Amino acid sequence: FDAYVWNPNTEHYDKIEEFKDIPNPKISDKYKCILSRVYVSSAENEYAKYVCTNGHLIKVAELRQYWKGNIYPERDRAVYEEHFIKANVWKRNLKLNQISDFWKPVVPF
Repeated sequence: FDAYVWNPNTEHYDKIEEFKDIPNPKISDKYKCILSRVYVSSAENEYAKYVCTNGHLIKVAELRQYWKGNIYPERDRAVYEEHFIKANVWKRNLKLNQISDFWKPVVPF
């Protein structure tokens, strides 16, 4: 995919080269960001949150979702880790209802 952002200084759309490197992008109007999702394995997914700053996409947060044990249904055994990159804050062993709201459009369940 290609992405263009309106530049008010030049009154033209500028192409954002980094967008083509974002896997499975989903634009969130509500949270003003781009979310991505990557299937690492059958037991692990990785998500990323990007924001556009000065015409460049910057990764600002990551989320890992993985499954432990043999508990059913699957949503009950999913565990999440959030990493806020700028502040270098990690949140570990989270359940689905504890993750940040902006992840919910891309995280299943």
